[in-house]
Amino acid sequence: MRIFLSILTVLFLAGCNTVPINNFQDVKTSSKLNPDIKIPANLPVAYYAKHRELTHTFEYEYTPRRWVFNTGEQFKSALDLTFQGMFSDAEPLKLGNKPKLIFSFSAKPEFERLFGITSVTLRTTVSDREGNEIFKTQVEESSTSGGLSGDYDAAFKFAYAKAVKESVIQSLNHLGAQQLESLTNAPAAKTFTQNDVQRFLGDTKPSSIGTGFFINQSGQLITASHLVNSCLLTKIKDKDQVYNTNIRAQSRILNIALLELTEDNQRNPVSFARLNPEIITAPEQEIFTASYPVINAFMPDAKIKKSKIYSQSDTADSIGKLEYLAKAGSGTSGGPIVTFDGKLAGMVIRSVSEGSLQTTKVAGKPSVNIGLSSKMISQFLDRNNVLYSAEKQPADFATASQEAINYTARVFCYK
Repeated sequence: MRIFLSILTVLFLAGCNTVPINNFQDVKTSSKLNPDIKIPANLPVAYYAKHRELTHTFEYEYTPRRWVFNTGEQFKSALDLTFQGMFSDAEPLKLGNKPKLIFSFSAKPEFERLFGITSVTLRTTVSDREGNEIFKTQVEESSTSGGLSGDYDAAFKFAYAKAVKESVIQSLNHLGAQQLESLTNAPAAKTFTQNDVQRFLGDTKPSSIGTGFFINQSGQLITASHLVNSCLLTKIKDKDQVYNTNIRAQSRILNIALLELTEDNQRNPVSFARLNPEIITAPEQEIFTASYPVINAFMPDAKIKKSKIYSQSDTADSIGKLEYLAKAGSGTSGGPIVTFDGKLAGMVIRSVSEGSLQTTKVAGKPSVNIGLSSKMISQFLDRNNVLYSAEKQPADFATASQEAINYTARVFCYK
């Protein structure tokens, strides 16, 4: 009898494959929205989930098979789908938002392999503009791919969408039509600032850590764009002091970003890199990098790593890239590349793991890492009207490396 029921269940689920959803109205929930509440609600709201959850990959292994699901992508898609359908003014939380309500989410996905069932446990907290908690709920929703050969991505998205919509409906019902109308008619909320973000994130750990360095006495730094892209908040740590920063400009093509200390934390750096766009580097020229590798997270000063230029080109197709030979790990992006006599040759923008290039072992080099040339850095700064100095007295390696340590800082990104 059990075998018969199991077969019937499998056949039933096989015919219940989740249909891809493109409209939040296609998502059915247990709770019904209060008929006095009209959607899309004309209320500015923001929604947030931690970066690691929105980029999460869920892995499930059952020998000899292994499943990998891009659950973070489905979570983000479900959030966008639901909020764009239920509110006329909704967007992910970021600096400059003016939300009257903030929805914060945390999700845990699960997978049952036999019937291809995807499930999500979703925790939701709703806060007002000042960070006061208004409502909190936890829901569990599931969907099926129809078996082992089903569409898992669609099933996960459907489970996430049901959980998000259910949570939002519960939240709106808790507030009630009268309070929602009062919020809608209230004066516009204040702009979401760095202090608001800091209070909202609380003890959240950085999403990424890297390196940056000062380029003038005004407290402006440059770092790799990929390190700070889409950050809610950026900070630097210079020696023992932590400072909030703003992203003043960036180029994703060049992979460079300009940070500046906020007014409350304005200071003059002890030292800064001297940038001469006319510097010429050549293959085999000795250089060094200064950086804060994640593996050495607790070291007080930047780590100096000697290296050599492998190749450089300022042609349009290479966009001013230079290659240098060194083993570089996570956290080194954004660090300065400096000649032994103290001249800035470029900035670290990418490291290539050992053996990842076909030419690596053939050429006998341990690793090839990519930097942005000083010429391209100066062009970026010129376009953004940033002052810098080319004046530099000749120095030996000991003096140049100590100065680089002084003007190099840790960079933190919070998402």
